[in-house]
Amino acid sequence: MKKDKFLKIKNSLRFMRNLILTFAAWTVILYLINNVIIAIGWFLISLLWKKELLIPQSMRYTVYTIFKIQIYAIAVFLTMILWAKYNYKNYFSKNKRKLESLNPDNSVTNLSWKEAVFDVNAQKIKEIIH
Repeated sequence: MKKDKFLKIKNSLRFMRNLILTFAAWTVILYLINNVIIAIGWFLISLLWKKELLIPQSMRYTVYTIFKIQIYAIAVFLTMILWAKYNYKNYFSKNKRKLESLNPDNSVTNLSWKEAVFDVNAQKIKEIIH
């Protein structure tokens, strides 16, 4: 009877080991395949951009569109900066909350935890309070 339990445990450990190794192998394989798919995708996008974006007849519209996108990005960036300054001026700088001291009389308390330093030569433990 003990032999049967041992075989069951041994088989279950073997199964778990195989499961973990299989999972690790598939993770590595999918990671490598993912990088290949991403590289192929970037290559195909570059072919599409070369074919569709840089047509001499529509170069003026392409430059105009890129210019509009840059103006929009600058407007969003300036809006974010103005909002941050407004938020700082109206909320953060007027924050009058004060933290109360843990000890009302500002005395140093003996902490229950200390850092112990072992000195082999002194055969004594030195306690340091931070």
